[in-house]
Amino acid sequence: MSNANPNRTDFPIGSWVLAEYHSSIIRRGPPSKLNTQLRGPYKVLSRELDTYTLRNTVTRRDEEIHGSLLRPFLFDSNFIDPRDVAMKDAISTFIVDSIIEYEGDRKRLSTLFFKVRWLGYDETHDLWLPWKELRDNTQLHQFLRENGLGALVPMEHRGNEALVPRIRKIRDPTTAPVKRSRRPAT
Repeated sequence: MSNANPNRTDFPIGSWVLAEYHSSIIRRGPPSKLNTQLRGPYKVLSRELDTYTLRNTVTRRDEEIHGSLLRPFLFDSNFIDPRDVAMKDAISTFIVDSIIEYEGDRKRLSTLFFKVRWLGYDETHDLWLPWKELRDNTQLHQFLRENGLGALVPMEHRGNEALVPRIRKIRDPTTAPVKRSRRPAT
């Protein structure tokens, strides 16, 4: 007779999982009724006995979670990217205070990620978000301009500064040098 739990699931390294919210004596479940019952998905990095080390793809931090709190994240990789799902789960009504730094290839917007500091939160709550999630944010536009990346600000958000390089300086006719024609002296 085996002592193994028949309901136990092993999660291979590299797979994706969802995690239950940590329960407390006072409250069990998500932080608000607008959140789902499970959080994630997380990528499995390693396992030691019944504890898994998972990568939070939004914060890029590793968390250790007991295997009993995990569920498999089932998805079709042709249609769903687990990172997009994690991003939508993490973003709610927080206000961007500032953009701290960026990483990725400036020529490929899909590879750009920005480290976001939230209004009213310290650096422990900073998140890495993709350009497509922040493209309409004025704090991102300010960061891009201040760091010589103004060309990455979407055209619809450039306003009048997009026209400035195209405007030629027109000389004031009252201060322009006057051309003197050579006329023969009479």
